Amino acid sequence: MSISPSYCLFTFGNLGTWLFYSTQVITESITDEFDIRKVDVHTYVRKCVSLCWTMRLQDPPVHIGVESVSADDIFDTSKFKAYTKSGKVLDYIVWPPLYLHEGGSMLGKGVAQGKKEYKSI
Repeated sequence: MSISPSYCLFTFGNLGTWLFYSTQVITESITDEFDIRKVDVHTYVRKCVSLCWTMRLQDPPVHIGVESVSADDIFDTSKFKAYTKSGKVLDYIVWPPLYLHEGGSMLGKGVAQGKKEYKSI
């Protein structure tokens, strides 16, 4: 199967427009909610989008470990480093673990907030 150059230009042109638009929307929503300089936020968001896109382009793509982990699960120290508090129970995830590919070796542990005990109902 061959793909025509005009199709590639059309597809990547639309992708570029979408990435630009998404960056703008994210920047607007952050600067509207917080008192932060728009230029700084836009630069940060643009770099984040670029990094995520680069991770996605790898063959196979880098896998972000977003398996079903929720608050009050056991804090798995093989997958997460403690954020500001440690504990035996997971409170929330700050950043998920990264894997070379789905089912592959871990590139870096995630970061999560721990707590000492389960919430009582």
